[in-house]
Amino acid sequence: MNQQKEPESKEKTVPIQIISKSGEVFDGDLNLYLFSDQERKTLAFKKTGKIVGSIFLFSLIGLFIHILLVVIIPILILTLILSYPLYLKFSSEKNKIQSIQGFCPYCQQPKQLRPYISSQFILESAVQCPDCGQTVTIRAK
Repeated sequence: MNQQKEPESKEKTVPIQIISKSGEVFDGDLNLYLFSDQERKTLAFKKTGKIVGSIFLFSLIGLFIHILLVVIIPILILTLILSYPLYLKFSSEKNKIQSIQGFCPYCQQPKQLRPYISSQFILESAVQCPDCGQTVTIRAK
């Protein structure tokens, strides 16, 4: 039997540029966690299940409030229809930012910055300094 083993998920260090709002550029390093295909599918299924399950649970409250009975069925149908595109969106996430080592242009010190809004790394992302709270842009070199 010829079985192909799926490559293990791994971490990767990427050199980045940290760009302040005034245009100053500093160097830094970004540690990424790359998901395997199986991990991506599992995480997407879990995230989608949490959202769909929460909507179903909240719609159960409508069973006890008679005015809301009219909207429960359409909400449940829309939730089921929209769950597949939501799953596809989550399954397209291929990486996650583990840590960002760089220089904060506002604090004027080397720091470990954290992702702002999304922990998925694309070619240009926003990160935040944990001390001063300012956001800067990071870009892959």
